[in-house]
Amino acid sequence: MKSINPRVGPGLFLGFFVAYGFLAGNIQLDFWSTGEAFSARSFPYVIAFAGALVSLLLLAFPGLPPDALTGKRFLPAGLLLCLMVACSFAIDYLGFAITFAAFLILASLCLGERRPARLAVTSITVVVSLWVIMEQLGIYLRPGALFEGWFS
Repeated sequence: MKSINPRVGPGLFLGFFVAYGFLAGNIQLDFWSTGEAFSARSFPYVIAFAGALVSLLLLAFPGLPPDALTGKRFLPAGLLLCLMVACSFAIDYLGFAITFAAFLILASLCLGERRPARLAVTSITVVVSLWVIMEQLGIYLRPGALFEGWFS
């Protein structure tokens, strides 16, 4: 069986992230956010830069031989993709905190973490930290339709 050159994947991702960064400039900004340092384009630019940088590093230093990329980790990757889709549907009903905490716990379980204390401490710390950051930035996080009347 012929193996694929280990530089093909990073090359494709580099092209994707360069195009993503280029297209991020087409994101429409509100008139009051055009002069701001942080706008709707900021995070896509950061993602494009980070992805292109990682792709360039993988092109320069292809560490794994092609035989190491067998199907051992495709099941957890598929489960994580399904979990992300499920969370996108659940966030409107359950809200940010519960959905994101459940996502972190279930994703960690998919990746092999089995210590309940570590799962709980990590998910609670990350969710509370993100909630505090969002509050400081003035971003309102809806509690979800399930808890809509509780936090008025």
